[in-house]
Amino acid sequence: MRATPHSLEARELAAEALLNEEARDALWLARGEGPGEGPRVNGAGFARDAAAIAVFDAHRATLLGEAALVYATRRARAAYDAARGAVSLTLRPQRPAVRFDVVASVSLGDANRARREALLKGAEAELGGLRRAARVAVEALREGLAALEAPVVARVGFGAFDPAPTLDATDDLLHELDAAVLRAEGVDPLRLTLGDRLRSLAAPAVARGFPSAIWAEEAARWGLGLGLGGAVGGVRSGLLRSRAEAEGVGFWGLEAGRSAVVAGRPGVAGWYAAEVLGAMSAALSMNLSGGPSPGHRRGLDRAAPWAFHALGRRLVFDRVWLTRALGVEGATRERMMLEALHAEVLRVRRDAALAAYAHAVMSREAELATRFVEAIERAWRVRLDPAWAVVIAGRALDRSSFWGDRWAARARGAAVESLLFGAMRDRFDDDWWRNPSAGDGLRGHVGALYALGPEAWSEGLSGLSMAARYREVMAAITRAK
Repeated sequence: MRATPHSLEARELAAEALLNEEARDALWLARGEGPGEGPRVNGAGFARDAAAIAVFDAHRATLLGEAALVYATRRARAAYDAARGAVSLTLRPQRPAVRFDVVASVSLGDANRARREALLKGAEAELGGLRRAARVAVEALREGLAALEAPVVARVGFGAFDPAPTLDATDDLLHELDAAVLRAEGVDPLRLTLGDRLRSLAAPAVARGFPSAIWAEEAARWGLGLGLGGAVGGVRSGLLRSRAEAEGVGFWGLEAGRSAVVAGRPGVAGWYAAEVLGAMSAALSMNLSGGPSPGHRRGLDRAAPWAFHALGRRLVFDRVWLTRALGVEGATRERMMLEALHAEVLRVRRDAALAAYAHAVMSREAELATRFVEAIERAWRVRLDPAWAVVIAGRALDRSSFWGDRWAARARGAAVESLLFGAMRDRFDDDWWRNPSAGDGLRGHVGALYALGPEAWSEGLSGLSMAARYREVMAAITRAK
């Protein structure tokens, strides 16, 4: 293990190097090369360093705190990854086994209800065997967060979060969208299972109208259209070919302000088209950030890149983008918008519910399994086996899984995206994403969001709310019918 440096600048560089190890591992794993070998950065003391500088340099404190958390949980998360990796499900002797980690993506992409139900039943039978490793991962995360100051905990993605505004604002819309999407699947909304809900995210019209072969190309194209070729060129791709058994898509900073990684394997369903667009957008924003040191270039708050993730992925239900970028029109376009909006509403409701649940877990509140079941039922209108609670909580730091990745950061970023979208549209028109003049505008928003954090950036701004943004899309769909 590498020696521990002592100056603030050296400690900051060491913290960035530790986070970069995760990015390089993701890139190498995507290329089938296995994780990196050699000495690893020693993260001991990063939490103490973060506390020491929190008052006079919050940006660096966030970087040091994030590195401390990754370091504190690394072994437990690796052991939990291995435990899940050892579990595979064989439904029929003549069919290949399905790995536990891809059950969600396979269910999402499979139109056969009986197969989905059998697969999820098999997965639920394995939950008990994963509980111990999941609890160890949760405990490591709790201890890692306990060593950090409360403001840093919030900025790295584990602060308190109230899901009620998101859920209340989208309740009626979800009811309306569910009626259309579930009807097409022949599913009764009052008898919804987890398999049904996962399948409802598939957005098959999106997959047909926007084929997976061009997801990455189109994800880069809109950045190029803004004249941001340098930042796009700094995104290193570890994306694998889409297939039904998908690990998911994640993004990582590699060299702050200059280089980022998008890696993983997307599924074949339309849900993953949005994930690829979002990951590229978030990585692009990382390359556009600025500041005097890695801490400042990585940003004050880890919710910031999630605002740009939302900006990118929501192109999938942007009527103008579908028409002008993909050449999709008429009833096909409106169906794509409907299904993409439905998946997005369920995405933000899930993130909001799990953000509140994760804070309860980290705060060691009582009746956690019950809280989890109630949270998912409120968000997705489906009841899960309580045994999923700790199995999902153990993945709270995962970067590319269907269930994981700092739900509070995701939810907070998604909540302010509507203001970002509105600002870009108001200044540069509906097709802002292909206007070279808009590149500097987007760069300015990146700088402000990364420097201030989402809430401070949005303070005093007026414009679209997230619910109003969704309603605009629904109104456009309705008018076209």
